[in-house]
Formats: sequence, C-alpha cells, structure tokens
Amino acid sequence: PAIPQVDYEIKYVNDSLKKHLSPAFYLTPPIDTKSPNSIYLNPTSDLTGMSLYTTLAHEGFPGHLYQTQYFSQTDAHPLRSLLASSGYVEGWATYIETYAYSYAPTSYEINQYLMLNRSFQLCLFSILDINIHYHGWNLQQVGKLLSAVGMNDENSWKVIYQCLLEDPANYLKYCVGSLYFQDLRDDISKIQANDFDIQKFHKKVLEIGPVPFPVLTKYIYLTS
Repeated sequence: PAIPQVDYEIKYVNDSLKKHLSPAFYLTPPIDTKSPNSIYLNPTSDLTGMSLYTTLAHEGFPGHLYQTQYFSQTDAHPLRSLLASSGYVEGWATYIETYAYSYAPTSYEINQYLMLNRSFQLCLFSILDINIHYHGWNLQQVGKLLSAVGMNDENSWKVIYQCLLEDPANYLKYCVGSLYFQDLRDDISKIQANDFDIQKFHKKVLEIGPVPFPVLTKYIYLTS
C-alpha cells in the first residue's frame, strides 16, 4: 500500500567503520521526528548490480524504511518503539526481497535463479548457525557440510565459521522470519481462496507492526 512521500539519503559509512559494519543498514529515525531517513552502504562490500539493487530494496523500499514509515503513521502507543521484534523486522525485509527480484530489469529465469540462490544461502547458514551454537559443531564439521554443497575452499569455511560463531542466531531472524511470512501468507490465501488479496494481507501485516509471530498470527487470523 502507498505511503506519503518520504525523503531519504543514501550514504557511505566512514572509513574508520568499514572493517566493523555490515554491508548496509537503515538507520531508524527518532520517533518524534520520523526523519532523517538514512541508508548506509559499506564500500568494502563491493555492492554492485543485482546485489546493490536487492540490498536497497531490503533497507529502503519496500523493506525497512518503508515498513518503519508505514507503521509510524498508525499512531501506535510509544511503548511499541521500545519493544524489539527483530524476527518481524528482518523477516519482513527479507521476505519482501522476493518482490524486488520480480521487478528487476533482467529475465524472469535469471531473477528466479538469483532469488532461489539467495534463499538457499540463508537456509544453509541458518542450519550451520543452529548446529554450531546448539550442537557444538567445529570447523571440520562445518566444512564437511559446505563441501557437500560444492564449497571446497577451506579459507571460505573459516570465514563463514567465524562469522557465525561471533553472532549467534543472527541468520535465523532473516531466514526463519521470512519463511514465517511466506507460510502465513499461504495459509491465509487458502482460507480466503478467491477472496485473497495480497495487498490487503500486506496492509494488515504492516498495520499490526513489529510483534512476536504468535501475536501477529493471532491478529491476522482474527481479521481473516
């Protein structure tokens, strides 16, 4: 659904922060001003082409910036801004990336391949995340799984292992969050059948705003 015009700016992170920050992020504005809206890119990530396109979709429209601005118009209780629901927030931005791929100015086949490859990576890293932090996998066990899917470079194993080791459960909010939105959408579409409207579904999700998924499910079903 549409929102009023939003001013935003895309910036590059300071040189002193390049080694320590993620490839990109949206800086959430103060709740009393709703601005400035800034998206930061990390030049060391070398984002170009489709990766830059989908990153901006994730951080900007229809991802974080759009979701934040839409929810700010609902006049929700200020306490809501203090309650973190990272599964919803990152899940929404990742789920909505699939729409960005469908609008990319390349062929349908290429867009589908890139979208599915991105989903596969998120699922793979989430499985590794669980196995490292719950089952205690070491580098050799991680490498064994990675080599089974064609990644045989040991240096890449070390980088992936260290990244997951330093940030437990980080990939799960992106991967499981996006899968939850897909499952919820599919369930509601089956219930409503021919009456299902994807825009109305997204509108309700955005109006409810960032909440734990059991709460989101409850209120989505109450209005379906």
